[in-house]
Amino acid sequence: SEEQKMLYAGAKEWAQENFDFTLARKWDSEHHHPRELWSNAAKLGYVAPTVEPKYGGQGIDVLDYCLILEAFTSVDLTCGMTMYTTQFGSEQIERFGTEEQKMKYLTKTCGGEWVCCAGYTEPNAGSDLQAITTRATRDGNEWVINGEKIFATNSPIADWGVFLIRTSPPEKPRSTKGISILLVDDVCRRKDINLIDLGRKMGVNTTITGQVAFNDCRSAQLMSPAQV
Repeated sequence: SEEQKMLYAGAKEWAQENFDFTLARKWDSEHHHPRELWSNAAKLGYVAPTVEPKYGGQGIDVLDYCLILEAFTSVDLTCGMTMYTTQFGSEQIERFGTEEQKMKYLTKTCGGEWVCCAGYTEPNAGSDLQAITTRATRDGNEWVINGEKIFATNSPIADWGVFLIRTSPPEKPRSTKGISILLVDDVCRRKDINLIDLGRKMGVNTTITGQVAFNDCRSAQLMSPAQV
């Protein structure tokens, strides 16, 4: 449509004006996340734009978002992907979170203040979510988390994150029962989380991938008891 053409053209024009090829190569080489660039994109509505406007997004559909990403990455893949990956996990809040959680987390991510991460994959389970073993036990109003996640995009720089965790024992070794999504604040600044930056990858090194080890990490926020 004409609106989509305008959306694409606007995104590409912004990228051409703001994506610096020399800086992008430097950031990729140094494994650096360009937070200021990401924050500037967010202020124009380019981060998590499918989120409803009342939570800071544009409320556009997935196709429109694909057009924005296509415009960005046609100018520079390294910079363009950085605009996208920093919202990982916010989709869970958007679809399943409470009103309070949406106001707290989505507004900050859409506004370019908080980077999000999501942890699903585990060292001994890979992406077989039925086999995850990271667990959380109830202690008063909090959940105490122990276990590990790996290949968690943004975890070393994340202000908050969503993690798939067992909150009750499985019926069998591989089971979807008892799996929940927990929200964890201040992921990159906590003493009860050990973070390992997994270093440079084959490409797109402005996204920081990490390993997350929970050591009696406390979270009061159970987002959704999921039976995935």
